[in-house]
Amino acid sequence: MSVESCVKIDALPALAGQTATFLGTVRTYRSGKKFSFIEVGYGKHQVQVVAQTSMLPQLTVASYVSVKG
Repeated sequence: MSVESCVKIDALPALAGQTATFLGTVRTYRSGKKFSFIEVGYGKHQVQVVAQTSMLPQLTVASYVSVKG
């Protein structure tokens, strides 16, 4: 995946209902048995991601991630 194929986090609201990919760093991470809640940010913008815990790699705060959804 190239950076050119990603969208900026502040552009996500205009893409509601579509699939988009963005890059950012993990700011907070809370893992449960079934779901994890991850706050991903880039600059001053942030997005909360909800994902199945079993599908995630080991994450830490400051991990750099690519999110598609």
